[in-house]
Amino acid sequence: MPDQQTVATTHVPAQHEAEPNFYGVTPPMFIALAMLAVIGALIWKKVPGAIAGALDAKIALIRDQLAEAESLRKEAEALKAEYEARAKSADKDRKALLERAKHEADEIGRRQDRGRRAQRGRATPRSRRRCRDQGRRPPDR
Repeated sequence: MPDQQTVATTHVPAQHEAEPNFYGVTPPMFIALAMLAVIGALIWKKVPGAIAGALDAKIALIRDQLAEAESLRKEAEALKAEYEARAKSADKDRKALLERAKHEADEIGRRQDRGRRAQRGRATPRSRRRCRDQGRRPPDR
C-alpha cells in the first residue's frame, strides 16, 4: 500500500469580535485626537515663540562671546608683537654689550701687556723688599 498520510484539519468559523470604541472613536483615532489636542495647547500657550525667543537669546550670547574672543585674540597678538620687538631689541643690546665688553677686555689686555713690557727688568717695591729680605741686590734698570 502506498504511503498515505492523513491530515486532519479543523475548521473553526471566524468569529467577529467587536473593536472597542468610545462613542464611535476607535483607539487610533483617540491617539490622533490626543496629539492634536497637545499640539493645539502648545500653540495656544505660545510655546514655539518662547522656544524661539530662548534660542535667539542664546544666539545673541554666543555672538557676544565670539566678539569678545576676537578682541582678546587681537589684544594677545598685539602683546606678542610687542614682546617679540622687545626680545629683538634685547638681543641687539646684548650683542652690542658683548662687543663693547670684548673691546674693553682687549684694551685692558693691551694696557697690561704694555705695562708688563715696560716693567720688565725694573724692580717693584714688592720685589725690592723680597730681594732685601733674601739678602740680594734688586735689579735696577
